[in-house]
Amino acid sequence: VPLLGVRDAPIAPRLELSLATRAEHFSDFGSTANPKIGIRWAPSRSFGLRASWGTSFRAPKLVDVYDSSQNVALLVRMQDPRSWSGSSTVIAFQGNNPQVKEETASTWSLGLNVVPRPGLDVSLSYYAVNYEDRILVPGPADPFAVLWHEEEWAHIVTRNPSWALVESICEGPYFRGSAAQCRAAPVAAVVDYRVRNIAATRVKGIDLSVNHRVDSNYGRINLALDGAYVLSFEQTAS
Repeated sequence: VPLLGVRDAPIAPRLELSLATRAEHFSDFGSTANPKIGIRWAPSRSFGLRASWGTSFRAPKLVDVYDSSQNVALLVRMQDPRSWSGSSTVIAFQGNNPQVKEETASTWSLGLNVVPRPGLDVSLSYYAVNYEDRILVPGPADPFAVLWHEEEWAHIVTRNPSWALVESICEGPYFRGSAAQCRAAPVAAVVDYRVRNIAATRVKGIDLSVNHRVDSNYGRINLALDGAYVLSFEQTAS
């Protein structure tokens, strides 16, 4: 939408607004709509500023949701700072998870375009991408030390689980071992290592593009240089 000036006209100044949206429906995850908004200001033919913001999503893999062939629950001994012996009996549950949902992201960018002379175009962009609800297998590098990092991983640890929870796991299809032994064990905690929407990532960076067009006796030569520099890459797993 040309707010000022005429679209694609060789006159300046020009102010342009762009709007877009993408809508999708999934039988597994419901509906999602992701907008994108952009604005471009060109005070002269040789200089322009632009900005954009939008959202996006990524559906989980079918294997993360439906493939339960690798799901297993076990009675294990884990290091436990709350136990007088230094360890406790724990039910560990691992595998895929039908409760995972889509990963989401929001992106915004600022940029400028400069044409110092005819045939030479320079584009510089700054961007920031925020990923949320990224799918990850939770837990520390040493899964048997999760109770030592319980504050960080409290959302996957259930201390002093109820009898109903213990029995449902012991009698469930994924428990490996004796159900009677499982019910009789002094279970101090249930640790759920199944994949889930847990991680987040923040990325910021700069993109540079230089294009040079040269007309010679042998025809037109196009030279291009593209570069990218990541200013920061931060990720949290919990």
